[in-house]
Amino acid sequence: MELNEKLDQKYNADKKAYEKISKLKENVKNAKREIKKYERAKRNAEMNKEWAIEDKDKAAETNADAAIKMAEQEIAKLKTNVAKMNLILKNSKEKVDSYIKELSKEPGFSAHINSILEKRYNRKIKKYNKEKEQVNLMVDLVKQHPSLENNFKGMVRATEELKKLDEELKTLDPVTDKTRIDEIKNVEIPSASSKKSNNKNMFMDFCTRNKIEIDKDFLDNLLEEQGFSHTKDGDIRISKTLKNISKGYDKRIATYEKAIEKIPGAKIYEDNVERRESTPRSTRTGNTDRDNIEEDSHPAKKFKWWEFRKRFKDWRERKNVKKVQKENVGKTRESSEKFRDAYKYDLVKDYVDDKEKTIFKEATKEMKQSNRNDEER
Repeated sequence: MELNEKLDQKYNADKKAYEKISKLKENVKNAKREIKKYERAKRNAEMNKEWAIEDKDKAAETNADAAIKMAEQEIAKLKTNVAKMNLILKNSKEKVDSYIKELSKEPGFSAHINSILEKRYNRKIKKYNKEKEQVNLMVDLVKQHPSLENNFKGMVRATEELKKLDEELKTLDPVTDKTRIDEIKNVEIPSASSKKSNNKNMFMDFCTRNKIEIDKDFLDNLLEEQGFSHTKDGDIRISKTLKNISKGYDKRIATYEKAIEKIPGAKIYEDNVERRESTPRSTRTGNTDRDNIEEDSHPAKKFKWWEFRKRFKDWRERKNVKKVQKENVGKTRESSEKFRDAYKYDLVKDYVDDKEKTIFKEATKEMKQSNRNDEER
C-alpha cells in the first residue's frame, strides 16, 4: 500500500462515514436499556402467571401469557437491531483501521512511528524537567530568603482573592447588584492586582539582580493553575506546596519514561536523564544502525585451543548472522525513506495520536500498580 494523498483522501472519507454513524453507539446503549426493561417486565409477568395458576385465575393467567409473549417479541426485536447496529459499527471501524493495518506490513513503517513517539515523549520529559527545575529553584529561594517567601505568599493570596472576586461577579445581577459589581471592578480587583504585581516585581527583581533564571510566564501559570495549601490559621504553606508540585513532576516524568520503555527500540535522550549512570536507563533494541550490528549481538563461543573445526564453524555462523543483520538494516533504511513525510497525512497523525494516548494510559496504569505494590510491602 502506497502512502499518498489519494490514500489519505480515501481514509478521511471512510473516517467521516464512521464518525457519521457513531451516533449508533448511543442507540445501542438505549436499546440495551430497553432490553433490560422488557426483561424485567417479562420476569414480573412470569411471577404473575405463577400466582394466577396458584389462584386458578384463568383470566389473569391469560393476561400474564400475553405480557410474556409481548416482552419476548420486543426483546427479540431489540436484540436484532442491536446486532445490526453493532455489525455496521464494526465493519465501518474495521474499514478505517485497515489502512494502518496494511501500512504496518510495510518494512520501516512501525520503526518510523516508534521514532515519532520516542521524540514526543522525550519532548514531554524535557518540558517537565525544565519546569521541575524552576520549581526547585523557587523552593531554594523561599527557603534561603524569608522576604521572597513573603513575596510569594503575597502573589498567592492576591491570586486567590482575584479568583474569588471573579466567581462572585458571575453570581451577581447587573441591575440589582450594580453597586457591588462597581466596587469589585473599580476597587477590589485593582487593589488585588496591584498587590500581586508589586510582589511579583520584587520577586523577579531579586532573581534578575542575582542572575537566577526564573521564567516569568511559568511563574504566572504556576500561580493560576496550582492550589496552594494553607495551615489551620490560614497561613499559606509555600515550601510544602512547591515540594509537592516537584514530586508531581517526578511522577509525571517517570510515567513518560515508562511509556518510552514500552516502545520497541526507543530510548530516553541523554539530556533528559538526571544523574545518569554509565549505561542507559532504557534498553536499546535496534534504534540505530550501529545497535543492529553490535559485535556482541552474536558473541563467540569459547572452545579449547585444539577445536579448530568447531572454532571455524562458529566464526562462519557469526559472520553470516552479521551479514544478514547488515542487509536488514539496509532494507529498513531504504524502506524508511518512504515514510519520511508520513506525518503530514491525517491517517498517520490519527494513528500516532491514538497510540500515544494508549501507551501513556498503559504506563500510567502500570506506575499506579507499582506504587500500590510498594506501599503494600
